[in-house]
Amino acid sequence: GRVARGATMELALTRHDLLQVSTLSRGCMRLLPRPAKAGELQKIAVGDDTGSLQVFGLVTSAKRSGMEVERVFQTPSASKAAISRLELSGEAGSERIYYAAGTLVRGCNRKGKEVLKFATDVTEPIRSMCVEGETIHAAGEFVYNEFVACKESGFLMANDRINDMTLVAAAPQPAAVLACQDRCLRVVRGSKVLFQLQVDGPATAVARCSRAPSGAGASGDIDQQVLYGTENGLVGLAVYDGAGLKGGWVIDPVDEGRRGKSGGVLCVRAADLTKSGGCNILVGRDDGLVEVWSLEGEGDAPQLVFERNLHESVVAIDCGAVSNTAFDEVVVATYSGKILSFSSAPSSSTSSASAPGAAVGAGAHPAGAEAQQLENLAAEIGALEAKAERERALHARKAEASNGAVGGSAAAVKLQDKWALASADACYTLSLELAVPLEGVLLQSDVPVTLLEADSNLAIVSRAPAGQGVLAAYRCQEVTNRLELRVRTSEGRYGQLQAFVWPRISPKACVAATYAIKPLSLHERLHEPPPTAERPVMSSLRCVRGRGRLSSGPKRAGALWDTTAFLVGQSLRSPSLRRRISGTFTLGEIHSWVSACLPGVPARLQGERGEFAFRNLLVGTLLLCDYGPGDAAFASDSLTTLAIAKEALAKEATARKVQLKIALDANEETVPALLERVDPLLRHQHSLHHKVLLLDSLREVATQEGESAFFAPEYAALLGDEAAVRRELKEHPARLELLHQVVTDLFVDQQKVRACAPSPGAVSGLQRLLAEAYSLPALLAFFRERG
Repeated sequence: GRVARGATMELALTRHDLLQVSTLSRGCMRLLPRPAKAGELQKIAVGDDTGSLQVFGLVTSAKRSGMEVERVFQTPSASKAAISRLELSGEAGSERIYYAAGTLVRGCNRKGKEVLKFATDVTEPIRSMCVEGETIHAAGEFVYNEFVACKESGFLMANDRINDMTLVAAAPQPAAVLACQDRCLRVVRGSKVLFQLQVDGPATAVARCSRAPSGAGASGDIDQQVLYGTENGLVGLAVYDGAGLKGGWVIDPVDEGRRGKSGGVLCVRAADLTKSGGCNILVGRDDGLVEVWSLEGEGDAPQLVFERNLHESVVAIDCGAVSNTAFDEVVVATYSGKILSFSSAPSSSTSSASAPGAAVGAGAHPAGAEAQQLENLAAEIGALEAKAERERALHARKAEASNGAVGGSAAAVKLQDKWALASADACYTLSLELAVPLEGVLLQSDVPVTLLEADSNLAIVSRAPAGQGVLAAYRCQEVTNRLELRVRTSEGRYGQLQAFVWPRISPKACVAATYAIKPLSLHERLHEPPPTAERPVMSSLRCVRGRGRLSSGPKRAGALWDTTAFLVGQSLRSPSLRRRISGTFTLGEIHSWVSACLPGVPARLQGERGEFAFRNLLVGTLLLCDYGPGDAAFASDSLTTLAIAKEALAKEATARKVQLKIALDANEETVPALLERVDPLLRHQHSLHHKVLLLDSLREVATQEGESAFFAPEYAALLGDEAAVRRELKEHPARLELLHQVVTDLFVDQQKVRACAPSPGAVSGLQRLLAEAYSLPALLAFFRERG
């Protein structure tokens, strides 16, 4: 079940910066196993975007106080492809380091000697990889491959993008667990999907537990427990018992009241950080948060014991003894290439800097050591400045020789971005990150969107007129590599949002990215539609291919729905509308049209038909889709939703010169039903705006009088809740105007269905009613009289 418990910080960890390398991809940093020899520290393996693998460790410095980094080995950049995944295999002393770059897999021992060079010849660059003995499990964007002794033994085309992978113990051989974008964890062996588990968000990270968490409710081998993270910030436990994959507890930051701290999970790992015999869950998020959760307490609810924000994506996380054999550390790698650790060693335990395994920089400094250390650091900075000046001069000469045609460094402007729907706020989150500090971002949209404030965004925004669209510039005042924006779209108004990002470097460079704003952008895909038992039994629908006549008839076996009413989070049955489409289109064509219309649709469709259910995040209406070659059917309790879908599908078909026949079975009861659904939302927003206006007046009176004790009890209570009222309005600005637009669009679409154009006077009258004298009876009367 969901974990909704307040966080209790208990663990004190000290940060140590270890090394700076080139930019890193996800999962490209691992700690080598603990050495068999007592007193030795663990080494760190890192593969960066230059294609180079390096292994380093910490040793006692002969020149400085404390510890310093010693490189064990570094491989040359053998290819232009960046290292996309790094994995370990084998026991301590005989372990192998495997890393993938493009479609090539290499392996070496702990001393750097190459033991494997395998050209997989897969169709996609490898993004995820696991190695067990002679078996290599590799996954690209959509394709999973299994190789035994460098020969392919399994192949699978996934429904949607594969984001991560791990292994679970299973007979006769380990099985792979794929974390997929379509909100599923899939257990795969060879070319067959054995089991799958639906989770509450696109699965982005997965790792097996190395220890059995207390209260997890699972039995069997400890490797059967799998941790996963999602794009919307959830962390959960899944249990594989050989007969299926079952869900366990789920940590939801929004349920805990930690709104704004629910960045997508990029890496997750289980370890016994405190060596108490329990389990600690290490989480790295794309908003820079590093979290440690403890499962050592009673019950099955994890507790947050440590949290730190690095302000850039955490792409890899691990745990081990890297600077002190007596205390483990959380070792973290960031997108820009920072390798750092958080040590659990108490400050009182640090001893002389010359002691083997002492904490980084710990211990008493001998006489003159601090001055010597400062001199060494100043010398390093001077050398780096001289190198930077030489690079600038070289670039200037190249630019002069080519008449200024030389741009900035390609590595400096490599953009890591995310455009994702935030369910809790009914808006989109746009995160933009570079390996170097940002200077500014320019946003340009050809459709109306609302730019919302984000707590983590400290940039200054400037807006300029842009017709029907939006043009805004964000200028970063503080040094930051990452900027997060929130964008609220309006359904039915679709187009593109472009972002132009430029870093704070010289010479100047810029990178551009484009994001699709889909027609039904605020619809979120559900795992499955409401149960059939909760729908009234009515006549079913049959759609025919080609130019045949659409008619009612026996329900197709396995159809997604067979009624005209659906239960949408209420005890009352909601009437629905049905849109029927037929034509000469193929399954691939209609699927691409639906994908262009709705978010969350898998890129690839497995099977002969597509069946999906969606929920509108703003008003909670339902949309069901069932389509195949030559026919498609859509059902909803919102007339506006079907009108938008009709327009978008017809536009896509016209662009491809495909003829469609579209028919609508409209149920008049859906209009008042939707108005009744929107009514509590409208009343709440009207009340919220009224409270803010009243608070402004009360605060002014209290300031003039110097006290507020004479206020009536209800006014005094409102002043006590002022912070919560203003925070809610700040988190959801312009929501009242958006709800007004929903009602206005419903009225216009109702008139279009009745083949009569709405008059400008009727629309303006409806807007005055909503803004000045709103009530549900008055609104229903307006729709009856004007409809």
